[in-house]
Amino acid sequence: MITCSDAIDFLKSQNDSSIDLILTDPPYNIGIRADWDKLEFDLDNFMRQARRVLSPTGQIIIFFDIWSAGKVRDALVLRGFDTIRLLTWIKSNAAPFESGSSGYSSSSQEYFIYASKRSRRPKHYASRHSGVFRYSKDHPSTRPIYNESVKALGLLNELLERHTKEGDLVCDPYLGSGSTMLACAQLNRRFIGCDIRPEVIDSLDQLNTR
Repeated sequence: MITCSDAIDFLKSQNDSSIDLILTDPPYNIGIRADWDKLEFDLDNFMRQARRVLSPTGQIIIFFDIWSAGKVRDALVLRGFDTIRLLTWIKSNAAPFESGSSGYSSSSQEYFIYASKRSRRPKHYASRHSGVFRYSKDHPSTRPIYNESVKALGLLNELLERHTKEGDLVCDPYLGSGSTMLACAQLNRRFIGCDIRPEVIDSLDQLNTR
């Protein structure tokens, strides 16, 4: 199920303890790249609703700009999340920076944060991991919607396999390019999500009806 909605309103409409994993890439609201990255993001309210809807063994994985990682961690701690970890995606095919450029290494890696609703027995379905994931950036032809922040399907597939099992319910309240939805379809995870932009929902609806 996908719908056009504000993310927090969408989470408010979900039942308590009904979602196994929230996997999402919200707007950074740093205003330097594109209109989709300038949306307001109520971090504390988002975390409060996220914890309410997660199952007792539920988990959250949230991509964020490295400069905002401290704010994200503080919001997770405030709302009672546990086992908070900073993880890294190394893009093995990222373009090298140019001499004299201000974008030194900025396109070669992204960061994301993992946390569990409770410290007691979070669900993991794979061996231990260093927390550094190496995947190539996907080609634009692999998405109905593509932007520079699109996440590699291989990376999302591994995260789903590590933290969910078939039939678990995964939520992405910032659908964007629809990568989480596509990964869930490939791995037989149930999926719900939303995006506030009608054009995003229209494009992803067309993909679902093919």
